[in-house]
Amino acid sequence: MNLLEIRKQFRTTSGRYDLVNDDYSDNGANHFINEGVKWLDSKVDKKMIHETMDAWSSTELVNDTDTNFWSLYHVMVLVQAAVLQTFKTSGNKVMKRSFEEDLGEQLSSIDMDYIEHHIKHIDHMRG
Repeated sequence: MNLLEIRKQFRTTSGRYDLVNDDYSDNGANHFINEGVKWLDSKVDKKMIHETMDAWSSTELVNDTDTNFWSLYHVMVLVQAAVLQTFKTSGNKVMKRSFEEDLGEQLSSIDMDYIEHHIKHIDHMRG
């Protein structure tokens, strides 16, 4: 998904219609989406992302057609991370904790999938 599609999903998921205009142009949502990208990047091994993509492409989403690792491979994780950022700024500690726990589980699953993928390619033990 590109930034415009992520913004639409963010609006629907979060209910934050104030952050996305009726024509789906940005009215503050991009800030939370990009803060979500930064938060996710800080939680995962960048080696995993680098090996998944040809180059490190978890870049800031600026133009409506921009994509990055999260918007291409883990859309809902990105949307949830963006929603989490709104809870951080609003001081909603209960929802913040809930989203952090859920995202932590999803990121663990992503890490495990990455490890499983690499283990499949090992056909002997090194000694």
